[in-house]
Amino acid sequence: MRSKQINGIEIEVRWILLLLIFLFTACQKESVSESENILGLRSIPIYRLSGDNVQKMLERYDFYCQKIKNVGNPNGQGIFNKYELQKEGKVVFDKATGLYWQQGYSQKMYPFLEYREFIDELNEEKYAGFNDWRMPTLEELLTLMESTKIEHTITGIDAFGNSRPEKQYSHIDSIFKATTFFPLFWTADAYNESSAWMVAFSEKGLCGPFPIDQPCQIRAVRSGYSPFKLRKKPKSLSEEAVEQIIDKYDFFVEGESLYGFGLPNFYELSNDSSFVIDKATGLFWQQNESNELTLNGAYNYVDSLNHVKFSGYSDWRIPTFEELLSLNEPKRNKNGYFINTLFSNRQSVFWSADTLLSDHPSSFNWIIMFENGSIGGAQLDKNQHSIRAVRSN
Repeated sequence: MRSKQINGIEIEVRWILLLLIFLFTACQKESVSESENILGLRSIPIYRLSGDNVQKMLERYDFYCQKIKNVGNPNGQGIFNKYELQKEGKVVFDKATGLYWQQGYSQKMYPFLEYREFIDELNEEKYAGFNDWRMPTLEELLTLMESTKIEHTITGIDAFGNSRPEKQYSHIDSIFKATTFFPLFWTADAYNESSAWMVAFSEKGLCGPFPIDQPCQIRAVRSGYSPFKLRKKPKSLSEEAVEQIIDKYDFFVEGESLYGFGLPNFYELSNDSSFVIDKATGLFWQQNESNELTLNGAYNYVDSLNHVKFSGYSDWRIPTFEELLSLNEPKRNKNGYFINTLFSNRQSVFWSADTLLSDHPSSFNWIIMFENGSIGGAQLDKNQHSIRAVRSN
């Protein structure tokens, strides 16, 4: 890792303070707990991340990024990374941020909406022993951006088909595997319905919006903690409140959020396949589901799960609307449902624990329809739907 170069004799006070804090931290703590987010970096993706907000973020962390359309910080110095190679060279741990990075990158390039394919593959194979890899946010990925070009040696092929070493330069530390032509890397943040934020560690060092239908590469990250804290206490929700929830978490809902990308779930199936853990939310989900029931029948069903200590637990409950909606995915699975294939698909419409606040004389609860990715309301004493129980760890 290189040292930051400061020219001249006038040194800004803030840099002296940052350096002192870093040195103190390095001396006091040899290792960083994987539950720590040291710099307060945002790990939750944002849909409609504006250029103005990116500019503020660049200046806040003093990230380096060449200017594109009034967004950039060409005089930024970046952060003082403290890298350590782990897991037989597969992982780079940055003690300055507490983040674990894939040392390599995706060999295939993906359109933005297909990035889950690569992340799911990493988690299914437990890459480097972990299954909570995810796409980095823009500010997380920019922590890797160096303000000066670093020399990388890659293996090229000459005209006769022979391999030969080549030198290239990019704005990322040489501890990371070099790409053959330093392509663009996706972040988890979208700019609008047609573009998402990318970072290019090329000779210029760029960040900016890029069309979501164009392919980019991916360098996965993990932080070892659950970034999303969803409400677990039931409440009455108006249609306006539901719209705010959808916007807050960028949930995908057919007909409501046509461009929502959903949560970057990190699923793990239990050893006995009875429940699914989502490390993005910290929630334990019943893998199977009930038959169709009235809401009163659904509560009785959950009581029966707790009575027999289903999978060893007695605190199962009906999920809130936002918990249940966190399972909704923006693309149909191979079975035709908008939910991960780790879950059983015997039923398609599910009760939430939240009531629908309206002037209608009858009582309704919010439901989610994974058959078409939409939401709605169902009458408590007449309609029958399934329940997928949940618990908080």
